[in-house]
Amino acid sequence: TLLLTLSTTLAFSQKPNIVIVITDDQGYSDLACHGNTVIKTPHIDKLHDESTVLTDYHVAPTCSPTRAALLTGHWTNRTGVWHTIQGRSMIRENEVTLGQHFSSDYATGMFGKWHLGEWLPEHLPLARGFDHQYGHYGWGIDYNSYLIPHNAPQPFCVFDWHRDQQPVLEKGYSTDLIADEAIRLMTMHAEEKSHFSIMLLTAVIKKLY
Repeated sequence: TLLLTLSTTLAFSQKPNIVIVITDDQGYSDLACHGNTVIKTPHIDKLHDESTVLTDYHVAPTCSPTRAALLTGHWTNRTGVWHTIQGRSMIRENEVTLGQHFSSDYATGMFGKWHLGEWLPEHLPLARGFDHQYGHYGWGIDYNSYLIPHNAPQPFCVFDWHRDQQPVLEKGYSTDLIADEAIRLMTMHAEEKSHFSIMLLTAVIKKLY
């Protein structure tokens, strides 16, 4: 699911604020506004009803390739991201992201799930045009403890919650923390610079809680 919001302020009316929100692995038919009679999505439905709806954005079958295509404007295989495992989720360093496009005129923030290259600084958001990063690097976390489960060679967990690429210990439900951080940063920059923010939520991928 992709939600795009443009907003303006008096001080920066010539450059609208841009906010992109993506839910993770949520299908087109998983929303009540798209005809689902079981799942209730009242807030998204309301936004849908008040918005211009673009229905011809084609996504990849998994999450990382979809994010890579959106961030670069290129087909997933060209970006180097065509899967979510075994190094196939690492975006090529020569790809230019939306963060890099907007960085000269906007305050840029990436909030939530990255999973486009993990752990090495040159693969992380601050090296890809974002002034601020908050959230996790890997495929999926427990929404409350921020641990990533791994299975090989023995089961273990890795703590994965960072602010500006430094580990940070915080309490709360990850989706709420991501939203709160995005609002905090957008408010902080409101009188200085227009903002480009992308919120890449972990929800609703496999429930890890």
